Amino acid sequence: MMGRRLLLADTVTGGVILVSGILITLGAWNMPRFEERSINPWTVPGIMPGFVGAVLSILGLLLLIRGGRNVLASRARAEGRAGATPVPAPALAVTGPRAIAVCLGLGLLFVATVGSAPLIPVTFLFLFSFMAAFEMPAILKSGRRLARLLTIAVYAAVASIAIPILFRDVFLVRLP
Repeated sequence: MMGRRLLLADTVTGGVILVSGILITLGAWNMPRFEERSINPWTVPGIMPGFVGAVLSILGLLLLIRGGRNVLASRARAEGRAGATPVPAPALAVTGPRAIAVCLGLGLLFVATVGSAPLIPVTFLFLFSFMAAFEMPAILKSGRRLARLLTIAVYAAVASIAIPILFRDVFLVRLP
């Protein structure tokens, strides 16, 4: 019974995230564009919230679809019918309140250090720690632990270099 509630929670959460993303995108679309002032279209205030809203919408839709498929597969199995196999959720090292605590702790540590230390190394350490914390079961089960940790390090390095470039050159925002 607990499994069905979790599957339903994925579906409901996906729907809430999808609706929130759509509302954020619509709000960003309705923000002033300052066309009468001949402002560069890439510097209008709604660009970043619109991008975030669109990404939330896509991810919410994907979670909604996965949750819905899993609920249908669970019902089919319960009724003894052959149905689609559920899409497994990723095995996380920390779940529930621990996951929230890890996210909040790492996020607060990042925010506390980002102004007093160079952005790229702080971002790298944050991303590496975050990904490693949530991938730890897969890393420990894998025979290629070093390779997985190096992959995480490469992803963190690329993102920590790309983020300031994206903000500086696309969004025209200087980061600390």
